[in-house]
Amino acid sequence: MCLTLAISACTQRSQTLVPPTPATSQMAPTLGFSQTNKEPLKLREVRVIETAGQRSILFRFSQPPEGVDYFPLREPSRLVIDVQGPIESPPQVETYNTLDSLVSAVRIGSYQGRMRLIIDMKSEEVPHFSVDHYDTLLTAFVGEKRSSDTSTNAEVLFVADDLADDRESSIMQTPSLRPEDAREKEMQARTDRPKSSTRGVVVMVERNAERQSS
Repeated sequence: MCLTLAISACTQRSQTLVPPTPATSQMAPTLGFSQTNKEPLKLREVRVIETAGQRSILFRFSQPPEGVDYFPLREPSRLVIDVQGPIESPPQVETYNTLDSLVSAVRIGSYQGRMRLIIDMKSEEVPHFSVDHYDTLLTAFVGEKRSSDTSTNAEVLFVADDLADDRESSIMQTPSLRPEDAREKEMQARTDRPKSSTRGVVVMVERNAERQSS
């Protein structure tokens, strides 16, 4: 019996000397806390620009996206762009119709924690396209340029409220000339004008005088 107690005591000591192994799940709350502290990724501006037959759909964000995935779909034909980042899911899908002959609308929503941008096409299939993003600007190029076409059209579909307010305030804050300053500027412009030569008039008067005297 003494031998049994000794073995039991040794077993208990060996168990207390083994350090506990940390669980990897303990790091999850820390990572989740750091992600929730990030500023949300917001859409700031959407534009559709046609240059020589090619469409450029521009999306400007409040910060650079963490990743971008894109793919075309049919029935209806559309280009889908998923933007990764700390987004805030919109309450509903926002649709912005266009006046373009190729791009019918741009829809903004969310899907599985990503911001989803959908470019709806009027054609049966999505034309040749490419997507490029740098810093806070993402651009989808649809179609190919035609060398014979030099036309350029631009359409603003969406601008964030604070950007619109800043642009309006910058226009309102443009300094206007006071009445006295405007008169002074007009007088200065008159004095700066090149004086017309009166030599030809003097010559004509002298010739007329000579004819009358003769």
